[in-house]
Amino acid sequence: MTAAPLLNCPLCAAPATEGAGECSSCGAIFAKVLEKRERERRQAEAALKSAAAPAAPGPFDRKKARLVAGAVVAIWMVLL
Repeated sequence: MTAAPLLNCPLCAAPATEGAGECSSCGAIFAKVLEKRERERRQAEAALKSAAAPAAPGPFDRKKARLVAGAVVAIWMVLL
């Protein structure tokens, strides 16, 4: 009597028996495939968290702001 398939291969979806370490159809090693998927999930979660967090603004530089404002006014005066 053969064991009833209780799960499917994570790569090829072929039926696998309980306790099997690898897929009889494609040869995938279940522990490695599941470990890789978990690692990729953690990396994706970390990337989403870092992308969702707004970047802290840098310090305000008054000297640079005055220089930019002066340049804008000078260009505006020349164009009039």
